[in-house]
Amino acid sequence: MLFDIRPVQGTAEPFFLHLFKGCVLFESILKGNPTNPPPLNSTLGNTLRHLHVELGIPANIDIGNTNFPDIVADLAGADDSIQTAVQFTGRIRNTLGHNLGWVVTLDKMHYHRLFRMVSSSCFHAISCLYS
Repeated sequence: MLFDIRPVQGTAEPFFLHLFKGCVLFESILKGNPTNPPPLNSTLGNTLRHLHVELGIPANIDIGNTNFPDIVADLAGADDSIQTAVQFTGRIRNTLGHNLGWVVTLDKMHYHRLFRMVSSSCFHAISCLYS
């Protein structure tokens, strides 16, 4: 509903914050798991490498810093795999964790797709790491 009532030139910060909170939740689920906890103070990248077997993802998944317009643009070529969802979740976390002032056209469709990737990553981590 917020997409329908915000001004066209309004800020996307509330949507960025919502996505970022989901990414932080994902990271917390990974780090707090009872199955194979990562070392203390691990970065998200190190945590994903530590848990790649349990999560069924490559050890070298690229979640490096990028900019938010690139993340949105990359949605066009993204598939619906869990590996892609985890990769985008990591990229969103590393991007929005450092800057919320991105100038990007974030429409309802893109936001919903990113939200589904983040929530899928959370559910996947729970199903893989918690009995």
